[in-house]
Amino acid sequence: MHKLKKVFSVLLVLTFVLTATVSAQEDNHLKEITAKSEAAFFTLVLDTVVDMYQFDVQSEEIFRRTVTNLLNENPDLLDPFFKALFASFDDYSEFYTADEYAELLNSLEGITGGIGVYVEKGPQYVHITGTIPESPAAKAGVQGGDLIVAVDGENMEGRSLDYVTYKLRGKVDTNVLITVLRGEETLEFVLTRAELKNTTVSYGVLAGDVGYLGITNFASSTAQEVRDALAYIDTTGVKKLVIDLRNNGGGYVDTAIAIARMLVPAGTIIQHYTRANELTMDYKSYLTESKYNIATLVNENTASAAEILASALQESGASKLVGQKTFGKAVTQSVFPLYADRACKLTTGEYFTRSGKRINKVGLTPDVKVENRSYKLKDTNVDKLIYQTTYPIGVEQEGIKAYKQRLMYMDYTVGAMDNTYSDDFKNAVYAYQSANGITPTGELDLITQIHITNASDDIKVLVDAQLAAAVELLGSPYNGLMAK
Repeated sequence: MHKLKKVFSVLLVLTFVLTATVSAQEDNHLKEITAKSEAAFFTLVLDTVVDMYQFDVQSEEIFRRTVTNLLNENPDLLDPFFKALFASFDDYSEFYTADEYAELLNSLEGITGGIGVYVEKGPQYVHITGTIPESPAAKAGVQGGDLIVAVDGENMEGRSLDYVTYKLRGKVDTNVLITVLRGEETLEFVLTRAELKNTTVSYGVLAGDVGYLGITNFASSTAQEVRDALAYIDTTGVKKLVIDLRNNGGGYVDTAIAIARMLVPAGTIIQHYTRANELTMDYKSYLTESKYNIATLVNENTASAAEILASALQESGASKLVGQKTFGKAVTQSVFPLYADRACKLTTGEYFTRSGKRINKVGLTPDVKVENRSYKLKDTNVDKLIYQTTYPIGVEQEGIKAYKQRLMYMDYTVGAMDNTYSDDFKNAVYAYQSANGITPTGELDLITQIHITNASDDIKVLVDAQLAAAVELLGSPYNGLMAK
């Protein structure tokens, strides 16, 4: 018995020595990877434990135990954990804390104020696709393409679309500081939130025989606004139509479908599939034929519901697409209430075009690719200036329009763009003189003419070559601003 005890003790010592040796080797291996990220380190430790642990365990089981123990001991980590969980899925899935969910519900009911921007999720920052006319953002000079890098000093890098929107909204008449990146330049704007009256449609007649229909986003009121716009265009007898979906980040799919049914010939508008590759909805148009000859403008900020409408117009043969490749978002999200007033938004379906093509992460390729560029005003086809001693107030005279154009590009309200010296133009001249140290008379004298020339020549203006291409595609001349 004594010998057995001694042998057993030796075996224990040998076992301890071997185990300690293996453990030391593993410890050295683990030390070598500590320079890597914590997440990678955790994964390697987990794999090592699964390989070395005496009893049979699976990494999924260990991970579940770890998370359960961690959250039971640290309940404050629940929200950050779910934030990270949903952020790992895609750009559009999102977890809401109780406060964020309440804010989401309030925003859907129109309770909060805003700054008047359309936004879309980008790979690093949320970017602004456009502004609502006369909104705080538009008046302050915020532009489509600006990247929102901070709100009230809080870094927005990697933040979800909903979180950034949540930070931008608030009570009417409260201020918010936004920091944007525009190219290489960082800009700050202090904006006062306002109750926004969001008209989503603009319309008119271009080049004499071409109707224009611009849609900024798809709200609940947009379909009726489009009906009203088309009713007006029909009264002019115009049969050519430019539909402008540039910088349209989307909105309600049902609204886009309703508008498509006014413009797209009979057949599929868009198809909706779920994870099981099941066709859950085939949205149809029942229009015998479109009564318009259409060209549709799109760009890199055309997304979501706007891509649904654009794809139906393109693939039905109702319209050519003009501009740049679209953003590439065509998924549906469902909101699910969760424990303790929390909620989540999860991507639950995807849209495919009339012919079965994928839009999401692919985008739509225009039939006519055109890029807009900025030019100095003097390098465009803006009217040539005519100098004279003075232009008397109240007259109609050749040359006045050229000065109206230049003051307009300097953000002055000049009235009708013609050669009439109207009260609006007089007020614009007076305001310009007052702002630039010239005796304010409202009369366009020679000193003021020369001053306007020097001030306006180097103004950078965006030449809308895309709109020009769309109008010309419809067989009409374009009379707007063009590069020389």
